[in-house]
Amino acid sequence: MAKRPTFSGMDLTNVFTQGSENVGEQTSEKSEQHPPASRIQVNRQSTYSIQISAVRPDRYQARHVLPRQLRDPFFEGKMDWREVAGKWIQLARKDKLIRNELDELMQLGRSLDQDGQIKPITGNFEKDESGQQVFKILTGERRFWAAVIRSVMADDKEEPLVLALVDDDPTVRKQILENITHKPLTAIGKARAIARIILEEEKVFPEPGESEDVYFQKMFTVKTTAETAQLIEETLGISQYQYYRFRKLLELPLSLQYMADQADIPEGILRQIMAMSPEEQEKAVGYFLSQEEPPSVREFQRLLEGDSLDETAPKKRKPRAPKSPVVKITTGFQRSLSKIKDELESDPKFLDKAATEFVGSLKPDDVDEAMSILEDLLKRIRQRNKTR
Repeated sequence: MAKRPTFSGMDLTNVFTQGSENVGEQTSEKSEQHPPASRIQVNRQSTYSIQISAVRPDRYQARHVLPRQLRDPFFEGKMDWREVAGKWIQLARKDKLIRNELDELMQLGRSLDQDGQIKPITGNFEKDESGQQVFKILTGERRFWAAVIRSVMADDKEEPLVLALVDDDPTVRKQILENITHKPLTAIGKARAIARIILEEEKVFPEPGESEDVYFQKMFTVKTTAETAQLIEETLGISQYQYYRFRKLLELPLSLQYMADQADIPEGILRQIMAMSPEEQEKAVGYFLSQEEPPSVREFQRLLEGDSLDETAPKKRKPRAPKSPVVKITTGFQRSLSKIKDELESDPKFLDKAATEFVGSLKPDDVDEAMSILEDLLKRIRQRNKTR
């Protein structure tokens, strides 16, 4: 017979012995007390059916499922899963972005109803601050919340169970790759993923009760090694040049970070917004959200050039005369130079990295041709600059 999994030498089937009674009662006293330990059922080696109250999502993962307004109350133990779900549903009635996420979870919940939980959540057992042993989620937080929302919407009297698989080697890379498998991370999500990888590789872990936002900001105090940069590239599929652009997004105000994350605003648009004043930033995000169809980076730039940020509602734009190729190319070149200067302020080796990226992306003959064109252009610029 296979050996039954244990935690700290204790048989897990005997740890969670007290039943969870009257789970439907939501009182203020309950929120202030530690909930009773939940019953666990062993299905097979390393796999368990666990009551929701014995499961803890990872607060510091890159993809945030729980709305910002509910994160602190839930992770600090001021609200249990039932209360959070009730508040979540209320927020969704007033906030379109929150409603979109909740709709996806409800759809996933219906799938769980029809087919059962085919894919388990993964993670490991650990003790919480009260000494109770809980299951810490590595992957599968959306399945966890889908089960919660489904149960509350159906007004179930019994506490739902989730299927959980023990992962003996939990890593941030596994968590991020699982997130990407579901759907691509947002630009802000990638920035959080970068922060998490950097900090964990340097053995910088969250302090007890530390908010995720405070923790992620510690990335800017840590030096990134070549090995860590390589891990970021392999995990997220982004170059070192892109890595520096994404991490800067965590310098945005927190309220805008959350809105950008919920609305999946592209990195290119967020970089445009970061160049604005704080007042303009808020208006620009509102302007993006007001568009019927999410604009591309170039479309958004044209919108900002042609329309006032004081009016966030979409409006019909007057047709403009097309710009000549010379004007378009020159304007684009000027923007590129401005971005290069910004990057050099935070990374003195940026030009070396840019040159490596440029050479690596072209054939040798194409590199020679590009250098010839740039040298000829530089010569003509110098001549005109002397005579103007």
